[in-house]
Amino acid sequence: RLLDYSLDAGITYGDELESTPLEFEAIYEENYVVLAPVGLAPRKSGNVSWEEAAQLPLCLLSKDMHFRQIVDDVFDRAGVHPEPVMETNAFTAALTQVSNGSAATIAPAKLVESLAVDKRTIAMPLVKPVVRHPIGLATLNHEPGLPAIVALGEAIQSHDK
Repeated sequence: RLLDYSLDAGITYGDELESTPLEFEAIYEENYVVLAPVGLAPRKSGNVSWEEAAQLPLCLLSKDMHFRQIVDDVFDRAGVHPEPVMETNAFTAALTQVSNGSAATIAPAKLVESLAVDKRTIAMPLVKPVVRHPIGLATLNHEPGLPAIVALGEAIQSHDK
């Protein structure tokens, strides 16, 4: 929607913009965790491989979601193909499945850090491979810059310091 001028800025994955005229300023790198009820987690703490995660009863985002495409790509690279027990287009539904004990999910670590995860839930970093994707501010190149977008960019930069 940036390209049709209905939006002035957006927060998105950097890899979505590779063949566009949009500018991208990275804010952080997203990495991923398995979020699982204690009864389904492979262990109580530590890391979990993508291969181990594929063996869990997973609730994943639907295949039309960019996050799911990233997850599927990593599973492919790890040589495994999980069969989710549920698919959804909202993390809230996946998190509900985790909290009621029926499934695990894969989520961005930053999202999980922002949640009030109770002691019945375990968050474990995903490794083998460790995957990171840049998340940042996407804008059209305006000269001079739009005042609100310039201010947004400055606010993001000052938050990082």
